[in-house]
This record gives sequence, structure tokens and C-alpha cells, in this order.
Amino acid sequence: MKNSLKNRQLLQSIPNVPMVKVNVGNADFSWFEASFALALSLESARMLGVKFEQNALYWVDNGVLSLHSCDNPHQMTQLGALATRCINPERLTTL
Repeated sequence: MKNSLKNRQLLQSIPNVPMVKVNVGNADFSWFEASFALALSLESARMLGVKFEQNALYWVDNGVLSLHSCDNPHQMTQLGALATRCINPERLTTL
């Protein structure tokens, strides 16, 4: 419930940028949560994450998905190609 409230507050504060609602989770989706994809710079996304007490954010660069800590810019884990981790990757190409 806490993440849901934080997501609503975050959505109300973001600039007018392209956005797509998504579910994010582990590789087999045995765990997932509602989220969204935004067309922001990594630094802007991190700043929003810190402001809204998020631990991490997913980042896509040239089709490669990675997980970045919001409060430690040096902590990042590469997760591989977005297409292998996304049910409908074509929805994200418009961002």
C-alpha cells in the first residue's frame, strides 16, 4: 500500500513528459508491483526517486535494462535486453 501511495504522489508531481503504466518485477514475475515508465534523464529520475523514498529505479538505454539505486549513483546492476524482460516492449518504444 505504501508504494501505491508514493506512486500516486509521484505521478502528481512529475513534469509533463510521456508516460506508460507498467508492472515491474523479478524475472519470472512471481513478485511484481505497479509502476510507470517516464521519458526523463537518469539524474532527474533519481532525484524523484529520492524525493519519494524509492530504493531504486529501472533504466533503459539502447534497449538494455538496468537497475539503479536512487541514493547511490555508483550502484547499478545490468539486467540485460529489455525485450527479454518485458511482456509488451513495443509499448515503451514511444517514450
